[in-house]
Amino acid sequence: MPGMSLRSSSADTPPSTMGISTASPVRLSVTVMESVTAPPRGESRWLELLASYRRARFRLPTGAGCGCCQDGPMSEPTPPELAEIRRQIDAVDVELVDLLARRQRLVGQVVTFKRTHHLGVVDRHREDEMLVAIGETARERGLDPRVAQQVLRTIIDGFTLLEVEELGPDPEGQ
Repeated sequence: MPGMSLRSSSADTPPSTMGISTASPVRLSVTVMESVTAPPRGESRWLELLASYRRARFRLPTGAGCGCCQDGPMSEPTPPELAEIRRQIDAVDVELVDLLARRQRLVGQVVTFKRTHHLGVVDRHREDEMLVAIGETARERGLDPRVAQQVLRTIIDGFTLLEVEELGPDPEGQ
């Protein structure tokens, strides 16, 4: 994949004016992610919205499930083995949040450097290098490279939006 861009053509527009593209399989939509992962206001309403999303996404009739997940509260108690696996997944999620917080502190240093040296927010070449490298690292460690690239693309997009808030959008053509 060297030399190949992992961006859609809309990526030439600064994040501040384009939002986040859904045209590329490597670029996830923050809008969709926020609506799907937003904290529930009411558990039952959240489950209804999630079920509605799944029915629309998979073109299922009302009352049908997608077969891969529950559309409502589980009717049977969770087996202890499954509960333990889920506990471990939750612990990994906390570690991921810790890593993201560490990354945010480093991005803060990047923002300070860019502000001091009057640099633009987006460095597309660096982003492409990061996506290729994370794909190779994922492959070496037995992870599907597409998953690693999608996650990194989302992280880059999220932190780029924070940089834009701090520094303002890049001038057109950069």
